Amino acid sequence: MVLFTFALFFFAPRFSAKVAEYVRFSRELEELTKREAELRTQIAYLAKERQYLEEDWYIEKLAREKLYLVKPGEILVRVVRPGE
Repeated sequence: MVLFTFALFFFAPRFSAKVAEYVRFSRELEELTKREAELRTQIAYLAKERQYLEEDWYIEKLAREKLYLVKPGEILVRVVRPGE
């Protein structure tokens, strides 16, 4: 009985520390798994964007929308809504 009590007091703190460490690592693994999924989604989006950037029509579209560029002879018309 004394040996059991000694073993319980000796191993219990180590066991509880290992359990706490396991729980912490499990949470960290879950967070990292979510982050990995987010990054994989972002990589897929960027790969598709890269494919588009190799196309002339997409570059022209971006130039018109972001930089307000026009072809020679075209007139840029910008609609301004109230409150803008």
